[in-house]
Amino acid sequence: MKSTRRSLMKAGLGISQVALMERLGVPLVSARKARAASSNTPTKLLTIYVPGGWMPSFLWVPLSPLDITRFIPAPENASGEPYFYLPSQVSNMDGSGDADLGAPYQRLRTARLWNEAALLAGNEDPRTTNPLTGVPTSPHGWSWMHHQLFNDCTVVHGIDQGTAAHESGKISAMCGAAGSEYRAPGIHSVVANAFYARYADTRPLPCVAIGDGPVPHPLGLPAIASPTIMQTIASLEDTLSERNDDAWLNLRSRQMRPQLDFLGNPAGSISTNAMDEQALRSIRSRRGLSSRGTDTFLRKLYEGYQGVSKVLARDVVSTLTATPGVEHTPHPFWGFGEGHFGVDMGRGNNSDSGGTWDDRFQLTLKLLKTDLTSAISLYCPGTGNFYFDTHGEGWGGHFGLLRGVWDNIGRLLGEMKATPITGGRTLLDDTLVIIFSEFARTWPKSGSSDHWPTTSVAFVGGGVTPNRMVGNYDVDGHDPGSLGFTGRPVELIEEGGESNTRPPRSGDVIHTALKVLGIHDFFIPGGTGEIVGVRA
Repeated sequence: MKSTRRSLMKAGLGISQVALMERLGVPLVSARKARAASSNTPTKLLTIYVPGGWMPSFLWVPLSPLDITRFIPAPENASGEPYFYLPSQVSNMDGSGDADLGAPYQRLRTARLWNEAALLAGNEDPRTTNPLTGVPTSPHGWSWMHHQLFNDCTVVHGIDQGTAAHESGKISAMCGAAGSEYRAPGIHSVVANAFYARYADTRPLPCVAIGDGPVPHPLGLPAIASPTIMQTIASLEDTLSERNDDAWLNLRSRQMRPQLDFLGNPAGSISTNAMDEQALRSIRSRRGLSSRGTDTFLRKLYEGYQGVSKVLARDVVSTLTATPGVEHTPHPFWGFGEGHFGVDMGRGNNSDSGGTWDDRFQLTLKLLKTDLTSAISLYCPGTGNFYFDTHGEGWGGHFGLLRGVWDNIGRLLGEMKATPITGGRTLLDDTLVIIFSEFARTWPKSGSSDHWPTTSVAFVGGGVTPNRMVGNYDVDGHDPGSLGFTGRPVELIEEGGESNTRPPRSGDVIHTALKVLGIHDFFIPGGTGEIVGVRA
């Protein structure tokens, strides 16, 4: 077995002490910085969080035809839109029929609920019915077909989040360890820290959270791993811009000045004004006057202030304003709203003219296209800011609203795929995208919609095996009234290098994502491994 940080700590401290520390929530984080490989791997991370707990099997279908009949409700029409699906409507996204059933890996499968001939012609109004069947149609993933995103995606099914509580589930998805508090840094903070040395001069916003959460926690990492929280470009005017005369009149006298780090060592030069210089000197002068904890806080404050100075000097707001968001993909012909990401189906609560997604998605695209950041956490609710914690609502509404999220995420990814960068690659090639919720829901025929800890996660973009589903749900021996299912075992390479077969956990998702990004020397409590089959 290879030597790992965990095995070395156990040898030095004793297994009982390590177990006690973990039980008390003490993070066993390596003192070394996480480091990023310099090979041709993605250099950015984007996570897309669908809030409240979702049903990923409505989107990416791992179930056999028999299990679809047993566990997915019979198709119905609600407000003129089709909900649920039959086995005959489910097939591989690449057009290869329904091959791979029962194989260790499946190709991506989804329910085709659209009038395909009309959509290909580009002239269908989704509010009409399929003239051949008389049944209402729905895009339900057409954007993923249109942009051939199955060639950029692996979905892992049957992941145990370790919790069925909202906050703990979000923390589990963000750092790989469920709990009421972070016991390891959020993955965005790990990525920002690992890539900082390589991109310190070009990415002044290493870690960003857009929308209402979840916000990554840097835990013990340096200040550069702390997230910048933003809603829209307009919201940055007073915090990351010197445009406002009320705040900055007569304070725009920036010039390059040599800098010291918190310990007083030379640290290059950055553009500062007199106010910055006075604030930095004042913070540094207080080092050693109080406790070690106070010094740690002051150091983060000092480094954070230097980071803000860099951002202000770069005038990132002007850069973002001048950069187009959507530019390569036309407004989808199934969207009738004014917004780029509108889904106006004309069907009750499934209408949205873009207000839910436009500002956040456009800001996300601008940040990625300007290369101002290494890691983004994006909040992506349903139509009309819908929160998917559906307890009393019927499954049909959940199905339809989740479809709107899926199609618009596909549009976002399609724009990234159509955006060229250097070396003949695309923005999507240079970005690892992870799509998740905090957990799943109890299964439709159980008669309830409650929290369920076993879920699915999508990996999209650079460094990902194309057109693959890994794992499944263990439905054998269950009747249609079962509340939910656990995940089937998958092959993993544990952190010590040994092969293993077990159901995947949230920590394995974080471990695998960091491997895809070429990042090493990280630590996730509980013992984790790389899920085999995800990394290209």
